[in-house]
Amino acid sequence: DGDFADWDNLEGVVVCKSDPDATKQGLLEMRVYADEVFMNVLLEFNPDIVTERTAATENPVSLWLSTSKDAGGYNMWSDLCIEYMLQGWCFNGDSYDTWTAGMYMWAGEVHAEGWTWESVLEDVAAESAGAGDKIEIRMMMDLLAGVMEFGDVFYIGADVQQAWDAVGQLPNAAITEENMSGAAEMLEVAIVK
Repeated sequence: DGDFADWDNLEGVVVCKSDPDATKQGLLEMRVYADEVFMNVLLEFNPDIVTERTAATENPVSLWLSTSKDAGGYNMWSDLCIEYMLQGWCFNGDSYDTWTAGMYMWAGEVHAEGWTWESVLEDVAAESAGAGDKIEIRMMMDLLAGVMEFGDVFYIGADVQQAWDAVGQLPNAAITEENMSGAAEMLEVAIVK
């Protein structure tokens, strides 16, 4: 509904903030709440980095999902590989359009880095509302469960792109000698029952 204050009173919300030393700072915060009916995601963009907010297709906002730590798929986070990608568009100048996304399943080799995705849903029926530098997205779990097999938890990450360049990613981490790629673990979300 675009009123972000209601997130403060929800029990079971998982919060991820950007590591100030990470390289991809376009997303400042992600909050996720999931129950048996809806998955809700709140994203906060960094206005100094996410400056191109036209409705152009080269500026997507994507959510990356895995159902277990044993899942194999696209290699982007440090702890597991991604099974599913929801890629959509929401920017419309100073306002937001409804986040219109397609859902894709990884169809390549396990732990590969190519771009081998297979469309599984052309239109993820999502509700969204945005204001300022934030957008909240709500999807029906039944719709996602028609493609994915959810247990008690799932794993999620997000990114925002500008001209097809990922400028923000959550979770993120600083590049160190021990972590040369700057990869972080995906955010674990327990489904509230």
